[in-house]
Amino acid sequence: MIFNTDNRSDFDKFYVKEIDRLALSGEDFSVDNSNPLHALYLMNKLFLIAKKRIRLFSDHLIPVIKEGEYDELDKDLRLYSHPKLIRNMTDFLRQDGAQLDIIVEKKIDAENPFMVALKEFAKSKDMKGNYSFRQINEKNKVQLESGFNNHFLICDDKAYRVEKSHEPKCFKAFANFGDKRVHDKLTGFFDFYLTELSTSAI
Repeated sequence: MIFNTDNRSDFDKFYVKEIDRLALSGEDFSVDNSNPLHALYLMNKLFLIAKKRIRLFSDHLIPVIKEGEYDELDKDLRLYSHPKLIRNMTDFLRQDGAQLDIIVEKKIDAENPFMVALKEFAKSKDMKGNYSFRQINEKNKVQLESGFNNHFLICDDKAYRVEKSHEPKCFKAFANFGDKRVHDKLTGFFDFYLTELSTSAI
């Protein structure tokens, strides 16, 4: 478990139940996802429920959020280095036809735990899906910055998490498990980044 039941506040317990309920129902209801702990839980949930495709646009797949960078944290939080998130990512790719597409703005460290695990899993016989990993071209960053460039994660046909600002240390975001209209807009942005602004970084 990411959250220990004994140590969670009443709000955290309610929040987790609400995310579980919305993920199960697919209801079109936007929920705040600005607390880093809540973001980690929700990202795990998106990987858990995904059946076909995940598109992820990130700054650099930050492995750890440092204590003090966010008021909600009283200790470092593993994000893209969290074992459960990595496990849910590889479990998603055990499904036939699953597709994981990742675009980053900045070059990531060669030892980034998320990408190391992804590349290693891709060599195994358990890998039934496919993935792509791309980086925004330096020459296209001005074009990216002039348009919509908030980071986001979109899942299958209706679910997503999108940040409210492009600032690297701004974690304010919202999520929805049943909003096809916004999901499709985000998909359009992602596909444009994929085909026009980025190149393969595998």
